[in-house]
Amino acid sequence: MSEPRRRPLALLATVLVLLLVAGGAAFHVRGTWEVGHTKLVETVHVTPELTDEFRVLQVSDFHSLPRPEQVEQVVEIAVAARADLIALTGDLINTHNEDLSSVERLIAGLREAGAPVVAVDGNHEHWSAQQADLHALYEQYGVTLMVDEHFAYLGPWGRAIVAATDDHFSGHGDLAAALDGAPEDAFRLLLTHSPDVVGKLEANGIDYAMCGHTHGGQIRLPFVGAIYAPGRNFFPEYSKGPYEMGEATLFIDSGVGVTGPKYRFLNQSQVVLHRFTSA
Repeated sequence: MSEPRRRPLALLATVLVLLLVAGGAAFHVRGTWEVGHTKLVETVHVTPELTDEFRVLQVSDFHSLPRPEQVEQVVEIAVAARADLIALTGDLINTHNEDLSSVERLIAGLREAGAPVVAVDGNHEHWSAQQADLHALYEQYGVTLMVDEHFAYLGPWGRAIVAATDDHFSGHGDLAAALDGAPEDAFRLLLTHSPDVVGKLEANGIDYAMCGHTHGGQIRLPFVGAIYAPGRNFFPEYSKGPYEMGEATLFIDSGVGVTGPKYRFLNQSQVVLHRFTSA
């Protein structure tokens, strides 16, 4: 090969290497930033079964967030959201935790929002030796742990049935038990950790279910979506946001924290304010 021909090839190779390095650096910067900064996402669901707005703040997959300033950011978002109910949809802790100090800061802060706080367990709670310690914190701060049960929540919005199941992904959870005795002529909201309950929603008269677990894939790409979700392998069918299941809606929150690689991409740390309204 002649010398003049080698030069364009060498130049092309250099440009490609530089682009790869720049892309990797951009991914690292953006991916790290999205992990460390939590935003509020609002979603609106219209239902004729309510007479006024019912506001539920969902905090999911906290995973013992290690940054105190970000915990305070989540608390500030929660207080400003003016929710009627705060729902913790599992995996507040990791399977292994040095301590639960960040979780306690979160729970104590959420109580300052003035709304009732309810919680369900996720797979990491069931896998952790500190599950009982977390439950003790719930009791200490007045958080209601719900296990396959429901209650009627009355307010200006009318009557909502708030049901909750234990975690289906880890082999727990009984939706039929959670709804046992629940009236059918009311808005039925389900709190659960994983989307594994998806096939049972419409048959059980659920109007709206909120869960987490998937982290939205953590890494998402344009036109592709989630690359991987825990327990759902690559390119999962259900990963983030709302999905219509006949008369039921399933909303998957991508959550606050992470497991595995400490990156999020096109998938920033978030909490969700669900606004249920009649119009």
